[in-house]
Amino acid sequence: MTSSVIGSYLSFHYKYQMTSRLKLFLSHDWAYQARNHEKVTIIHRYLAPKVQNAWIDDQQMSSGDSLEREISNAILDCDVFVVFITDHYHKKYNSGDKMDYCYFEFRTSLELRKPILAVLLERPSLSPPFQTHISDLLCI
Repeated sequence: MTSSVIGSYLSFHYKYQMTSRLKLFLSHDWAYQARNHEKVTIIHRYLAPKVQNAWIDDQQMSSGDSLEREISNAILDCDVFVVFITDHYHKKYNSGDKMDYCYFEFRTSLELRKPILAVLLERPSLSPPFQTHISDLLCI
């Protein structure tokens, strides 16, 4: 169901642009024994043939690459930053740990002023500062 909602949003929001040219960055956490990652991987499989690129960490990384550089370049290159929100992602961002990849990815997207699409994988209890950042975003 979530993947069809994302597809509908992308079709609507980018109707002036061919969706097949769209580049997405999929940001998520690996909590709950990687179950969140499995959910995002299913969505990635749905989106991958429909867009130019749907960047996901375990499939786009090259051996020996600097993870921060690869992530930064992928976010810089994306048209839409898609964040899959869970309670764990929210807590990781709010920790302010600059070494955490959820924090790093979301902060980088904000600094680069990328359009952000928030997908709620669960209904977390949000609190600032993360709540402040997503309050004006489209959430599905």
